[in-house]
Amino acid sequence: MNKTALLLIFLCCYLNNLKAQYSFISSTPAKASNTVTLDSDITMTFDSPVKTSTLNTTNIVITGKNTGIIPGVFSGGETTSVIFNPTNDFKPGELITVTLTSGLQNTSNASLTTPHSFSFTTKNASMTTPFFTTGNIEQGGGTSYSVFAVDIDGDDDMDIVSASSGKLNGLKAMGLQIPHGPLMILIRV
Repeated sequence: MNKTALLLIFLCCYLNNLKAQYSFISSTPAKASNTVTLDSDITMTFDSPVKTSTLNTTNIVITGKNTGIIPGVFSGGETTSVIFNPTNDFKPGELITVTLTSGLQNTSNASLTTPHSFSFTTKNASMTTPFFTTGNIEQGGGTSYSVFAVDIDGDDDMDIVSASSGKLNGLKAMGLQIPHGPLMILIRV
């Protein structure tokens, strides 16, 4: 075989391999988002149009940590953006994981080059803003035993809650009178 024929074979194989590349680009909600609304759709963007026949729950698996596999409808076949509309709203505070398998193909029949997975967390259930009133806190004799970061007032920023064994007088937290007992300190971050 001559050098020209070998070069042509090499170029054909190389170009065919380039054509076979198929990649996931981005998603909405973004990876690791933690305040996604319960009625959100999921949009996945790819570098080339997605083959409609591969848009299914075998090739794109969407699960909730507590609810399991989430049913819904896919749209956007033959385009670069696929939208998943869940049958029901997501559950509050749930971790949602999207897994894209190599069974997903583009319109040139190339499989997803690298299977991909991403997760996000839905917004906590809406809450009435709690009522907080300043009280007198006596100093000394307290030991902290727990600290948690949680969105207590539903404003999408984390609050820090600390519990301790100190003495507490006259503090109202979320409308509850706590004359003596465990101390809760809230700090906005």
